[in-house]
Amino acid sequence: MKKSAVGSPLALVAGMASAAILGSDTFSYSGALTANGWVAYSGTDGTVTANGSVAAVGSGAEDIRMTAFADQGAGTTYACFTLNMLSAAAGSGYTFGFIDGTLMESRWGFTSTGTGYSIATYGTGTTVLGNSAAMTFSTDYLVTMSYIATTYTHSLWIYSVGTDVATPVLTVTAGTNSGIY
Repeated sequence: MKKSAVGSPLALVAGMASAAILGSDTFSYSGALTANGWVAYSGTDGTVTANGSVAAVGSGAEDIRMTAFADQGAGTTYACFTLNMLSAAAGSGYTFGFIDGTLMESRWGFTSTGTGYSIATYGTGTTVLGNSAAMTFSTDYLVTMSYIATTYTHSLWIYSVGTDVATPVLTVTAGTNSGIY
């Protein structure tokens, strides 16, 4: 069973220079995220929940997104959140990313390393294109992801105390959106 917690706040911004906030959530409510402004686009089992301070991803098959915002086709879109994984199932699976309507424009997830986990980037299906260094369970990490629409470039930064954030830990560029979603 995969368990992860996303601490508050979750923020989506377009272009750091203009920093227009596209959406955010502090998870200050309890219950299913889909009952609190999020939308299910695949699966509807209600296993992504909040407990008043964090959101937890359960073992279900629900894919959700924040309320839709306009396509950011001309710039860079960022999202950041605090991640704390309690456990991870064997194997791997995508868990978070950017979605534009029904097309996932970047897709990230977790791969079990036996004693911990890493964050993976995915191509079509379940093909893993790259992994971060091993991460430790029950440790807070600040995760930032970006998507540059004009170059189809997806980047991921992972920060914990004492790590360098100047360079993304994963960057993947696809020729079109159909290669990465």
